[in-house]
Amino acid sequence: MEAANLAGKILERVDAMDVDGFLTFLADDARLRFGNGPAIAGKQQIGQTIGEFFGSIKALRHKILHTWSDPQAIVCQGEVTYTRTDDTQVTIPFVNIWGIQAGLIKDYLIYIDLAPLYVYSSHA
Repeated sequence: MEAANLAGKILERVDAMDVDGFLTFLADDARLRFGNGPAIAGKQQIGQTIGEFFGSIKALRHKILHTWSDPQAIVCQGEVTYTRTDDTQVTIPFVNIWGIQAGLIKDYLIYIDLAPLYVYSSHA
């Protein structure tokens, strides 16, 4: 599958907050890391962590700006708009790097600064 199509399908499941659908793209022994946070190892643990993250927001929507790929990796650059639980929104740039092995994501690296998501404006 072409990199841009695969990236779109993965992020479509994320935007739907569909943990089970998202996990179908991952190898059983996948590792996921948000920015400089600790790596999360294993599909089950990743699913639990992603589910908890989804529980902290109301919605999210990705906009893919660019993708690059080779047979072992896909890089996806874009913007993600989060809807907080109070219905305010924030848009943050991101880059995902997916290490691919046997057609599944083995390493899922998310480079994003989530601090703006959890900073609320007193002018809202």
